[in-house]
Amino acid sequence: MPNPREVSYDTVADVALHYARPPVAPYGSRGRQFTFFSTRTLRDTFAAALDELADVCPHGRPEVLTSAGTFVSKPGQHGKGQAIDVDAIFWSDRTFVTDFYLTDTRFYLAVESVFRRHFGLVLNYLYNNAHHDHLHMDLGVPVGFSTGSRSRVLYVQASLTHVHDRPVLIDGIWGNQTAGAIDDVLSDLGLTGSITNKNTWLAYLDRTARLGFGQAETEADPTPADLLDQLFQVIDGLDLATEHDHKIQGALDLFVAHPDTMTWLDTFREGS
Repeated sequence: MPNPREVSYDTVADVALHYARPPVAPYGSRGRQFTFFSTRTLRDTFAAALDELADVCPHGRPEVLTSAGTFVSKPGQHGKGQAIDVDAIFWSDRTFVTDFYLTDTRFYLAVESVFRRHFGLVLNYLYNNAHHDHLHMDLGVPVGFSTGSRSRVLYVQASLTHVHDRPVLIDGIWGNQTAGAIDDVLSDLGLTGSITNKNTWLAYLDRTARLGFGQAETEADPTPADLLDQLFQVIDGLDLATEHDHKIQGALDLFVAHPDTMTWLDTFREGS
């Protein structure tokens, strides 16, 4: 087994690697350049993924990528130096933060599609609350699709719904609805074979990335009213203690119901 700290680096594929978690720097910022450790295989796989991202994304090669970590002394793929967590990616004219999945869905899924072509396991925003603020990617399993993999099924269901305009229930369970929708989309894309075929899977990921990036470029920026609505959705989905949930929900309700807020929203809607 290779040394989990086999190589050290602060740049991969000409992209500076930064760390942006308190107390070093606020989450979602560019943070500070940081040295990461991993196996050579992890670093090289990540470099290939970033090269492809630079090729496919309309914004080209990123300037900075913030990571929550590679090697960490704990069980699992991080402890083997075979995993990386991505918090955010920065181009000169575009910022991608993983915690903004709800307001940047198509771009998020496009980025995720590229990474899935290189990493067998990717845990995204939909997987659980712990992965809202980062994409976890590791080499613990080979690249490919399995109907029994909840993380991969969640991705397929989200990409069908938000990128390919085939809305399905996003629950991580492979059923007739999801199977029928993916077969229809593969046919529309001119792809033959089952999604469980590796070549078909890779082609689906490529088409989804390109389509998602294209759609994201034509999307209007979310309005303040949109962001408020998304905030309510996030609060509804949080696993909070009842008393905290009620306090947050109550504060938001008071904010929205305040006369000054309602006047601002009315003014905004009249001007839009």
